[in-house]
Amino acid sequence: MFDFLYLHTYDAASILEDGDESCAGFELVLHAKIYALGGKYDIPSLKTAALDHFEAGGKSHWRDHVFFEAIRVVFTTIPDSDSDLRKTATGIILGHNTFLARQPRWMTQSGP
Repeated sequence: MFDFLYLHTYDAASILEDGDESCAGFELVLHAKIYALGGKYDIPSLKTAALDHFEAGGKSHWRDHVFFEAIRVVFTTIPDSDSDLRKTATGIILGHNTFLARQPRWMTQSGP
């Protein structure tokens, strides 16, 4: 959050351990949490940046096992009255619902 306040951007790769294969996809979880921080501290530009990152990351990480963790973060930490990230997450789910519906084991899986 402090990087964003000074640099007006944030880099998920610098926050997560660089080059760690187990971090693949965790960017979505991070973006959801940063969006929640933007809401908590009333920083609309941080929310917008996190929303943009989440939307972009969702296009490539919707198959990752951590996708469902990111969805849990979105729907448990973002207030119902704040629908922007919820709509984006729902759009990703609906865009891939046929595949995701056949993967119920991913919802409880904690690793790849």
